[in-house]
Amino acid sequence: GSTPPQAVVPAGRFRVEFHFGSIGPEPRAHRVLAEASVPTEDLTEGSRLSPIVESVAQVQPWGALSGLTLGYAIDQHWEATLSWGALTSDVDEDLVTGTNLPRTLRQVRLTSVLLGVRWFPLQNQHWRPFVGLALGSFEGEEKGVMFGGQEKWSKTTSSFGSQIGGGLDLDVMPHLTVGAQLAYNWMSRFKEQVGGRREYRGGEFRVAASWRFGGG
Repeated sequence: GSTPPQAVVPAGRFRVEFHFGSIGPEPRAHRVLAEASVPTEDLTEGSRLSPIVESVAQVQPWGALSGLTLGYAIDQHWEATLSWGALTSDVDEDLVTGTNLPRTLRQVRLTSVLLGVRWFPLQNQHWRPFVGLALGSFEGEEKGVMFGGQEKWSKTTSSFGSQIGGGLDLDVMPHLTVGAQLAYNWMSRFKEQVGGRREYRGGEFRVAASWRFGGG
């Protein structure tokens, strides 16, 4: 009989993966009571936090999820991973007291750092499905400027989280892999709202391209 074609076997224990995608939970619009800009010497703890100007916020959808994963193949079936990902959304504020155009006065950012493993049940194939599990932290940041002035403010909060999912790697060349992954992100609630939410639990979809090298 004929000899079956040889599969492309990944070369290199190390992986550098760039990924792009989206997550399900979006930041949401919420009524904002904002502060007016007053001279710094006149600010007190009470006046600084007092709602003086009322505004309506239009929260833009998340931009594209972007990130980087570093991987190390422990053996033929297991790979350790360290992943970083980030999302950003702008908040356009429209003052009730009247402005010519809405201004982007606030920005919401969600980042994650996750340490995990991937299990590849099949080997020596052009396509290789995997199951992944990771644990780490999620950080939410909201920053902006006061109405009527240039003074900046920001707040940051973090929580513990995990990610579980699965995907498919396609080895197009010995050192080049492309793939896709569908996962679910679980996280504990932030201590305070970021982008109108205290948690961003939900699905995540990403596509990725990897370069493998070292210790083939």
